[in-house]
Amino acid sequence: MKGGLTMSNYKKVYFRIRTPMYYNPEYGLGFSTPENAMLFDKTIAELFLNDGWTVKEKKFKDSCNRVVKNKQELYLHPQSVSGVVLEENIPHIEQLLSNSSIFKFEKTDIYEDVFDITDEEYMNILKSKQAEIEKDILVVYKTKRRNLYITDTWTPLNKVLDKYRIKRLSHYSGVISSSNIDFQYIAELFEDLIKQNKIVTAKTKHGMGYRTNKELLLI
Repeated sequence: MKGGLTMSNYKKVYFRIRTPMYYNPEYGLGFSTPENAMLFDKTIAELFLNDGWTVKEKKFKDSCNRVVKNKQELYLHPQSVSGVVLEENIPHIEQLLSNSSIFKFEKTDIYEDVFDITDEEYMNILKSKQAEIEKDILVVYKTKRRNLYITDTWTPLNKVLDKYRIKRLSHYSGVISSSNIDFQYIAELFEDLIKQNKIVTAKTKHGMGYRTNKELLLI
C-alpha cells in the first residue's frame, strides 16, 4: 500500500437506489413536482436522522441533502447515496435503505480506500518518497531532442502525483486543486529541480518550456 499504510476501514461507496417518482415519462430524469422532491428529501433524511446521523445544510438550493455521522458523510441523491463510510457499516446502511417505501435499494458499488491521516502524516509519507518522486518528475520531462520542450506543467506533474496521492478523509474530493498540499509539495520539488539545473527552461512560442537536462542526468 502507498507509504506503507495499513488497509483502511473507510471506503468510497455508491449505494444505488431506484426512485420511481424521479423518472418522469415526459421529461426523463427528474421530479415532476416540487412536492415529490420534498417528499424524497424528507423521507430519506429521516431514515438517517433516526439512525443517529445529522443533516448538513444544503450548499445550493437545487442540490441534495448530505448527512454526516462522525467522520462518515453521504450525499442523498435519488439515484445513489454516495460518499465515505466505515466498511463495517455498509451492510447496516444497505438495510437502512431497504426500509423505504418510495425508493428501492438495488446494489452497492465499493470503490477506493480512504485513509484517516493528518496533513502532517501525509507530508511525512510524501517526503519519505522524495527521491522516487523527483526521479519520476525527471522521467516525465524527458524529451527526445535538446530543442524540444514541454510547456505543460499541470499534466506531467499530476501524472506523477497520481502515483503517490493518498485519498484522505480530510479534504476528500474528486477535484484536484493546486491548493492541495500534495500538489504544492510536488510543485516545490519541480521548482527545486529547475534551480539545480536538472530541469532546464527556455522561452517557446507556446510559453515557458521545460525538459530534463540530459547532460547532468542519465535516466
